Amino acid sequence: MCDEMMVDDYMETYVMETAVTSRCNSISGDGCSDKEKDYIAKYNDKGIAEVASQYDRLEEMSKQEGAKQSINGYKWLAQRRAILKQLKKAGQDL
Repeated sequence: MCDEMMVDDYMETYVMETAVTSRCNSISGDGCSDKEKDYIAKYNDKGIAEVASQYDRLEEMSKQEGAKQSINGYKWLAQRRAILKQLKKAGQDL
């Protein structure tokens, strides 16, 4: 695995995807890029059902299309899943 993941971006993406996490805090906005902040704004006012549905859709995409995507596309997919996971949890805690 280490031989395949010698490039830092690959290793970081793998860890973030496997853990379904991100450096971006979707509640406070800390550590988020402008692209992530725009995505958070898009789903922040949506209901928990819509957020959960989008999360499930992206999860299925990651299983089916993960190997077909570029590293940047796969990383963005992982970031969106992590954001939606945080929004789902925040919605359930209310």
